[in-house]
Amino acid sequence: MTVYAEAAQRLRDLTTFLQAEGIRVPRTEWTGILGEWLVMDRLIEREYDPAYHSGQHPYDIELRGGTRVEVKSGRYDSEKSVWRFDNIKPDRFDILVLVKFENGFDQEVFYIFNEDEKRSLPPRRKTKPNDQRRLVRLREDPTRHRRGDMQTFDEKIAQHRGAWGKISE
Repeated sequence: MTVYAEAAQRLRDLTTFLQAEGIRVPRTEWTGILGEWLVMDRLIEREYDPAYHSGQHPYDIELRGGTRVEVKSGRYDSEKSVWRFDNIKPDRFDILVLVKFENGFDQEVFYIFNEDEKRSLPPRRKTKPNDQRRLVRLREDPTRHRRGDMQTFDEKIAQHRGAWGKISE
């Protein structure tokens, strides 16, 4: 077990404790950190020799050969039955890993996108002329998407699930 896997487990345990005590859990903040730690754990297990960048760095992880990895952890919106991954900036990274948490923080699912695939992410509704940010919405029922590009993307998401082999240094 890596130190990142241990840290992730301790954060999960803390979440369980806080919930039992009726203390608010900062889910938005913890979702991102937990996703990054779990990706670090998987990369270390696969001997990629990753370097973790916390804080406001343009990307989250750098591999030995300079490959930049961005981690986006999905928040589940129960009202709309959708996992949301926002503010994806493809020009800042080489590999994108989406982390979807199921059953609270108990179970994670990883979706990996390489350099070419990241360009296929659905565009965000642009607010500025040169805004290149992307977004991903994964629905339990892909046919419920209003936008056709989101529905098509969601229907093809399975090919990215657990696809760690797409990462090259």
